[in-house]
Amino acid sequence: GRLSASASLNYERSDGHRDNSAFNSLGGMLNFGYEFSPVWKASARFSYTDARSENPGTVSAPMYEAWARIRRGMAGISIENSSDKMSGSVDIYYNYGYHLINDGHTAEQAAQKYLFNGTDFTAGVTAYETVSIFEGNRLTAGIDLMQFGGHAYRNPETEVYADHRRLHEEAVYVHDNQSFGS
Repeated sequence: GRLSASASLNYERSDGHRDNSAFNSLGGMLNFGYEFSPVWKASARFSYTDARSENPGTVSAPMYEAWARIRRGMAGISIENSSDKMSGSVDIYYNYGYHLINDGHTAEQAAQKYLFNGTDFTAGVTAYETVSIFEGNRLTAGIDLMQFGGHAYRNPETEVYADHRRLHEEAVYVHDNQSFGS
């Protein structure tokens, strides 16, 4: 009764409404949880999706070889506490994506020489604790730390349109809420 788990596997597919408009996606998710006591519990979650879509362009200006392949994944763990006077959690997470895109071409244009390549990620830690000091009071203190960024390029030799970023954000907060009356 203390351990919980769930899993899912999803597959979607369509030939599309026109030529060169197919889509397919395969994804899965896993969730695990464990209750150490009535006050403390932990959980972990994982997901991954691999999707491919085609873009036929408009009827009057059809596109050829226009497609995108997108892969996305996520992982996270949490530890939570909850009682009459206190509640809070610590969450650690990481999510990422990989994108490979062919912008395609019209009948009058030549095929693209290079594909667009891109990656992105978000990673962080969020922690907070809420205490009830006296009747009608809730005091919350927490911290959020996050890093995100990615890389993008079209030409792997010259990295034309390169965009390599890694940014971070930090936040510390205290919030007090007092209710009066019934």
